[in-house]
Amino acid sequence: MAPGDVEGRNRNSNSELVWLVGFGYYLPMILDRIPALRELSWIEKLELVDELWRDVRADVSFDVRHEEIVAELERRRAEYASSPDSVVSWKDIKRRLAV
Repeated sequence: MAPGDVEGRNRNSNSELVWLVGFGYYLPMILDRIPALRELSWIEKLELVDELWRDVRADVSFDVRHEEIVAELERRRAEYASSPDSVVSWKDIKRRLAV
């Protein structure tokens, strides 16, 4: 493993982007950015999840029935209906990613 590698991940100098072999760059998880979260008990983690979810739900801009989401889902359904053979199964996607 090269210097700076962490379980197959190589951080750049500013740690904003991480290179994951086979997948490219991605932003590190919150647990990577706030390591103290790993030290919470499982009960505290569940409490945090609950608090975060309530905070998201309280956000005025959060609406799971948002028109843009519905329009995108309808577009995707119509695209599938017009050419169902163009669909790639989840099994095939996982096989490709495992290479």
